[in-house]
Amino acid sequence: MSPAEICRTIREAGVTLRLDGDSSALKPAQLLNTELLELIKANKPEIVDFLLEAHSTASSLMAAAMAACDHYGDGEVAREQMREDITNTPAHLRPELLAHFRQAYGGRGNRAARMKTFSKQSG
Repeated sequence: MSPAEICRTIREAGVTLRLDGDSSALKPAQLLNTELLELIKANKPEIVDFLLEAHSTASSLMAAAMAACDHYGDGEVAREQMREDITNTPAHLRPELLAHFRQAYGGRGNRAARMKTFSKQSG
């Protein structure tokens, strides 16, 4: 089972897995069965690496999401909702979501957003 699949299984069990400094936290841990706890212990380095990668993906994901907002000319309310949605996206889904945003929106923004940025830079 891949680290992404393990993280997905943990989330489906109702448990949040987070890295906190040099340690990891499972909350509420009592929801995990023995089999899943053993799977986590056996794959902890790979899971930690996966979560670190997912965390580093977060800033790229946020930028890509804002490019989607630019594409649609979204206002601040929609952008704040997008930020909240990205923050709440489980770690194992972030790489796929980032790939989607990059494929669908890349660095493209709508013409008005590009002109606004250009005007600020020129002014």
